[in-house]
Amino acid sequence: MWWRRRPRWLRRLVVAGLFSSILLFVAGIAVIYAATQVPLPGQVKTAQTSIIYYGPPAGSNQDTGDELVRIGTVNRTDVPLAEVSKGMQHAALAAEDKNFYHEPGISPKGIARALYVNVTGGELQGGSTITQQYAKNAYLTQERTFTRKMREIALAVKLDQKYSKDQILEFYLNTIYFGRRAYGIEAASKAYFNTTAAQLTPQQGAVLAGLIRAPNYLDPAENPGPAANRWHDVVATMAAEGWAPASITSEKPPPVIPVPGDPTTSSAQIGYIRDEVKRELKGAGITDDQVNRGGLRITTTIDKGRQMAAYEAVTTVLGTAYAAVPDLRTGLVAVEPGTGRVLAWYGGSLYGRDSQGREEFVDNVSTADVESGSTFKAITLVAALQKNINLKSTFAAPEHVTLPGDYVVSNDEGDGGDLGYLNLIKATALSINTVYAPLAQNLGVQNVINTARLLGIPENRSLRVEAGLTLGQDPIHAIDMTTVYATLAANGVRAAPHIVDKVVDGTGQVIYSGNPAAKQVIPTTVARDATYALQSVLTDPAGTGTKARLAGGREAAGKTGTTSGFHSAWFCGYTKELASCVDMFRGKGLHSQVLTGIPGAQNGVYGGTYPARIWKAFMDAALQGVPKSTFDPPAFGGMVQDNEPAPSPTPTMSAVPTPGTGIDLGDLFNGGASGGTGGGQQPQQPQQPGENRPRPRQTGVIVDPFQ
Repeated sequence: MWWRRRPRWLRRLVVAGLFSSILLFVAGIAVIYAATQVPLPGQVKTAQTSIIYYGPPAGSNQDTGDELVRIGTVNRTDVPLAEVSKGMQHAALAAEDKNFYHEPGISPKGIARALYVNVTGGELQGGSTITQQYAKNAYLTQERTFTRKMREIALAVKLDQKYSKDQILEFYLNTIYFGRRAYGIEAASKAYFNTTAAQLTPQQGAVLAGLIRAPNYLDPAENPGPAANRWHDVVATMAAEGWAPASITSEKPPPVIPVPGDPTTSSAQIGYIRDEVKRELKGAGITDDQVNRGGLRITTTIDKGRQMAAYEAVTTVLGTAYAAVPDLRTGLVAVEPGTGRVLAWYGGSLYGRDSQGREEFVDNVSTADVESGSTFKAITLVAALQKNINLKSTFAAPEHVTLPGDYVVSNDEGDGGDLGYLNLIKATALSINTVYAPLAQNLGVQNVINTARLLGIPENRSLRVEAGLTLGQDPIHAIDMTTVYATLAANGVRAAPHIVDKVVDGTGQVIYSGNPAAKQVIPTTVARDATYALQSVLTDPAGTGTKARLAGGREAAGKTGTTSGFHSAWFCGYTKELASCVDMFRGKGLHSQVLTGIPGAQNGVYGGTYPARIWKAFMDAALQGVPKSTFDPPAFGGMVQDNEPAPSPTPTMSAVPTPGTGIDLGDLFNGGASGGTGGGQQPQQPQQPGENRPRPRQTGVIVDPFQ
């Protein structure tokens, strides 16, 4: 009734519009149908190899640098349908199109949906019939446009008219992608079961058929739970259609062979870079199918010279250490401050499986969970500066301090006794736990966490709200900590790290550009003051990072990190041009084996030893030829808090040290300084026999201003 109440002219206009749209749609289909040619399997380009490149050399006019690695090597052998087991054929039908033999090559509902979505401006979805899926494989652009959808439909109609159902199923099974770089059922049979398509059992066929919707995700070796659920869905349909006995539904999926090593990887670093590229592209909405089959040209931000410098720095410094401790793991990543461009990436010394049977795929830069140690103190330092605390403020530095909740914090065993009162510069240089843990408590640990988020520690990294936070007790990824230090290097400007510069598809169109917006997250004055304090880590004779001093007196700032019990060791630092972090650990990283038994550091690795040496070796090489720069001067913002009590008039008591002074903590390990240890509940006695280094004790009254 509501329609009849509309004005006649409006009803006629709507009817005319609908009629015209239908005519145009039919005419468009007719034109596309006439122009569409039917490709045979041999003509369908099942894979166009994608290529990853280094970034273009500095100062060149090139769009890309040298080729780094290729993705999507074709693995395909066509077989006639007669050489595909019936169990596999039925599994494919059960998984993708159980009515294949009883329907036309297209889905009327799919066509109606395509028309509706085109009119409403939504996103087109893929075809539902096996014939349409094969047709889609003929168009590798992956664009979800109305025109491409119509070509797919026209091709499906022509296929159904020209070829038998058996022929179309054969075409389909020979061109579909099954993951593991296997195109077609014969290659997939070998990749997952080391057999032929003719010998596949119904159970094995159900595994392969279940892969078609999401080949990488549903690989049983990668995600056994979702893969098993999909397998049960497929065999249930097979049983319901009479293609397999009902008992198959109570069985378990057959095991697949392990994922083989990557034949396209010529080194561990290439493997880790390739994986990080794919991870970034996936986050940007570029599918595995596009990367593996789409013939993309991917230009990274990786500088080839600096990448080589990273490799040389780690292998040169750790050559004997790797030989002595096979499960030693190291990561190194370098980022350009202010842009987030990743210039070098060392994900680990092993990718895949070596001749001794050791296997590793976890990236030490972006995946391994590693306690950050005292590198986190740089974040607490910024939080203090943000709260208007001046660098010259003084704080008690006792040997031990007990925080609320009976939380006991101690300095490194080598620091030896009470250090009197230190300002923030000296406390940073010496990495004094008993200054920084109470400082974090006084600031409010949640404020320190908020500062960490501002500087670049992502929300998905769990940070516990307790004072030990500042001592690096929580696992951090090296790329995230590098972002923190890059933000300081850029005077408070944070840019998300990215390893991809741009992606060009097979038609020459740029489909992704890794150019995140930079943001000023802390005041420039705060960043300058933090940098000044972090410079003292390298420049102070007693600083924990003296081994990281750069060649030629080049200015640098940084921080050591050594966790309690020597579970990990770090060095993070920067110049104005480059920020980088090095992490070292054994085994799985978090609460793993301790860093002992390593030549030159038998009792444990400090951040100021091996990591600092690697960092220096890399930075010296990476900055070769780059003019020396100087940091902006400190602002010395905020209010000076002099927490030191007035000297006692009692003549028998020793003088209290003046603010900013401290005891030389010359390191007895490898001739350098040691980093502070991580926090947590610590006993008030030496943890490692032989590590005590007695120091003169101050006898004056020491007051903890935070109690």
